[in-house]
Amino acid sequence: MAINFPASPSVNDTFTVGSITYQCVQTNPIKWIGLGVTPADRLVEGSNSLEINASNELIWTGGDVGIGTSSISQQSGGRKVLALNGSTNCLMNFNHGDTLAGFLYGANDEFRMESNGTRPLRFRTGGGESFRVDSSARILKGWGDTTFTGLGQSSDICVAGTSSNNGIQVLRYNASFGTYGLTIGRSKNANLGEHGQVLSNNTIGYIDFVASDGANWRQSAEIEGAADGTITSTSSEGKLIFKTTKVNATGATQAMTIKANHNVEIHDGNLVFETADTGIDFSASSNVSGMTSELLNDYEEGSWTPEVTIETQAASESPIDNINAHYVKVGNIVHTFGDFQFNGTPTVANTSRAIELRGFPYQHKHGYDKVSGDIRVTGYDTATYGTDTYFLMRMIANNQYCRIEAIELSYNGTRNASPVIQNDMRVMFSFTYEAD
Repeated sequence: MAINFPASPSVNDTFTVGSITYQCVQTNPIKWIGLGVTPADRLVEGSNSLEINASNELIWTGGDVGIGTSSISQQSGGRKVLALNGSTNCLMNFNHGDTLAGFLYGANDEFRMESNGTRPLRFRTGGGESFRVDSSARILKGWGDTTFTGLGQSSDICVAGTSSNNGIQVLRYNASFGTYGLTIGRSKNANLGEHGQVLSNNTIGYIDFVASDGANWRQSAEIEGAADGTITSTSSEGKLIFKTTKVNATGATQAMTIKANHNVEIHDGNLVFETADTGIDFSASSNVSGMTSELLNDYEEGSWTPEVTIETQAASESPIDNINAHYVKVGNIVHTFGDFQFNGTPTVANTSRAIELRGFPYQHKHGYDKVSGDIRVTGYDTATYGTDTYFLMRMIANNQYCRIEAIELSYNGTRNASPVIQNDMRVMFSFTYEAD
């Protein structure tokens, strides 16, 4: 019920509305007070009342309340409404000790909630703080009154805590669209909302991983997104740069890059497969019939010490020195090469015997004659033992050693096995085989 007091009352004039009689006690400005109401001044209209109770509280038991308006037009949906209406804007101040702490503000083009001075804007649920916006406009969750110590480049929003649940998740439940993601972008224009072309090798954004040294944050790793060419309307090539911090350093440096052409570049480290039988899979390439594997799963190189003896003789009876042998293993293919020299007088010198070579770096997979190689010999007396002599190597069936034999071609084209061992004869070998 609206109360329409007389427009020009005189002092002590009375006016009755419902059960309340009012008396004019002042005319400039006009002031009315209620009379004859106990225990306190009260306005009663039907079952609703507006009163100052015994605890000096202003209580209204009726419906919605409007300030600056003659009616409340906003839909309440059955909820009580406190409506503030201003011709240009409206403001609800919250003071502490007559000092402004914060306010709610509404105007034609905005609505805002604002704290005053250096006070943080806190949001609380369940009796505790959920998050706050501090005086530097940073959104902080989990910090409470603890001084914020995050890194400057990531300090606008920070989640902290002591639980494994503290973190950020982005989820989407939709049958028609993909998942939501995190977008990091850059425009080389200093004005918000305006575009500036990003050039080749310009950094677009990065994700930093930092750890405490007990007193300060230190960078341990970083993933950087950068332009891999000047960004245009038809070409926006980019690259991902992965950085790690090395031993005795405190800043991350470039370790690996995925380029715009999808090449992967490793800068100063190695590609390491830490599980056996894993490697580079070439299954995307075309195959021929009979293909059994397209996995390159091993590479190794090193030296080895061959055991050289003369057929049926012990090593002590076959003195050699200047042994030099190396190998390279690619997948299961082993290529080995080296040389050795007989030193002194072998007990079977100038006798038709084969040279036996043992101690391969890897066990031979196949049997007889499954070796491809080249044998060269110096210090061999061709004048005595034939100018048509050549040397060959063959694997013995038990896969444990190779025989180096000398074969002499007679004048009628027949072959006679005549491997003759001579003093100071030097053997140079190179052969390839499949490891077991």
